[in-house]
Amino acid sequence: MKRALAVVGVLLLLAWSAAWIVIGPAPGLSEPPADPDAPWFEVVVERPRSARPLGGLLPASLFDVAPLRFDHASPGAAVVAAGPDGLELRADGWELRLVTDGSARPAAGTTLRFPVELANRPWDLRCVVSEDDGVGLFEASSSGDPPHLSGRFVVHVGDCARAGDGQPVDWPSQALTVRGVFAGLPVGGR
Repeated sequence: MKRALAVVGVLLLLAWSAAWIVIGPAPGLSEPPADPDAPWFEVVVERPRSARPLGGLLPASLFDVAPLRFDHASPGAAVVAAGPDGLELRADGWELRLVTDGSARPAAGTTLRFPVELANRPWDLRCVVSEDDGVGLFEASSSGDPPHLSGRFVVHVGDCARAGDGQPVDWPSQALTVRGVFAGLPVGGR
């Protein structure tokens, strides 16, 4: 009887683990304000499950793993450029340049520069969208006079290198998913 209970317990744990891996929670994004007084944005970088503590089975907060994110209130936050074909956002240590192919899909030229700690060492990485990947979306709508942009995006970046010298790094093992929402961004720039 004890052995049967142990087997059932192990099977339940395996089922829970498999469900967590397949449908586990993604980092949440805030809802943008309906009519922001100033440019508003939020960007979240999802670590691949293989780069999370215990394969993502337990919340990263239990292991003191800082979330990879920046927003309009981050130090040095700025909207460099915004338009129907992409945008560029910055904050201290962060730079996201999203370029589309004209059909709302990420294209070559899309880059993400961000600070991350790997193996207890700070890194400044620059990752690019793969030429053959093109996974993601960029949805934006313009309104107002002068025009302001609102929308959301999802893009996968991989092929990471050190930002300072371009030396490739062996991380991540899978593409990073970058999600963002924005509202009230002035159209133009660069």
